[in-house]
Amino acid sequence: MSVLLLSIIVVGGLGLLAAAGLSIASIFLSVEVDPRLKKVEDTLPGINCGGCGFASCSVYAQAMLEGEDISLCAPGGEETSKKLADILDREISEKAKEVARVHCNGTEENCERRLIYNGVESCRAAYLLTDSTKKCIYGCEGMGDCVDSCPFDAIYMGPGRIPIVIEDKCTACGNCVEACPKDLITLQPYDTRTCVACSNPERARDVKSVCKVGCIACSLCEKRCPTGAIKMENNLPVWNHKKCDNLGVCAAVCPTNAIHDIREYIPKAAIDPDKCTGSGECVKACPIRKCITGEEGEVHKINPDLCCGCGQCVPVCPEKAITMPEDKKIQKKTA
Repeated sequence: MSVLLLSIIVVGGLGLLAAAGLSIASIFLSVEVDPRLKKVEDTLPGINCGGCGFASCSVYAQAMLEGEDISLCAPGGEETSKKLADILDREISEKAKEVARVHCNGTEENCERRLIYNGVESCRAAYLLTDSTKKCIYGCEGMGDCVDSCPFDAIYMGPGRIPIVIEDKCTACGNCVEACPKDLITLQPYDTRTCVACSNPERARDVKSVCKVGCIACSLCEKRCPTGAIKMENNLPVWNHKKCDNLGVCAAVCPTNAIHDIREYIPKAAIDPDKCTGSGECVKACPIRKCITGEEGEVHKINPDLCCGCGQCVPVCPEKAITMPEDKKIQKKTA
């Protein structure tokens, strides 16, 4: 037998033995894959935004098979959660919709720059190098790190270089929250329609010296809130979202417009002049100064530009002359 033929036989035999060994090993060492895993992965959006708290959709899919909450996918929403519930035979935990809210309104007009920055166009870079390019050191740098981080095009830079969230697009993935170096963005319940657009905890004098629309900690929002949903902490209003009834009083009484009313439509109270006897009870109940005017015994009037539709005047009127008619709902003007 020639050396060449012998070599071919030996190498071929070793190859057969190796193949047989690998086949046997694949049988005994194989890891069983849950057949539901692919179905779960296919159900998820596959954009790997990280909003669920996991590194990717596939990692979250595996975690769900091990018992993780199936309603953490904000981009997929309720429809995706229902599909996952059917696949995994699980119950859906109720989760209120959240959106990103920006706690600063320090536009170029409201808050000037204290220095010219010529570095990398990045909020984080500017913050690390300068602490703040704005006179208000708590103010938004306006360079768009949050915009770049959003995979859903749900946030854009407004004309004053302050980010604006498109709430109908926002999935509360939290990427913009992580991207902001000054922690100016938080996730809040969608149903809460008021928000403080300031993060400066300094005294009123110091706030006014750097920003035209900063919170001056006057506490009017806390004092006038009909439901007691606001408490002042560290010179800034903090909401108890479970108590908030979206009456808009806090935004209406804020002297610096630091609180924003996000309602699309604002109801307006109306006085029936034929019923009004001028008791004055409505004036006492109204939390907004000069919103309702009129001498005692005379027909009172409501200033629609000041009325926030809180309805506090309706139950106190002894003649039932005040109503909140549907046709008095006015679409809020947008900038």
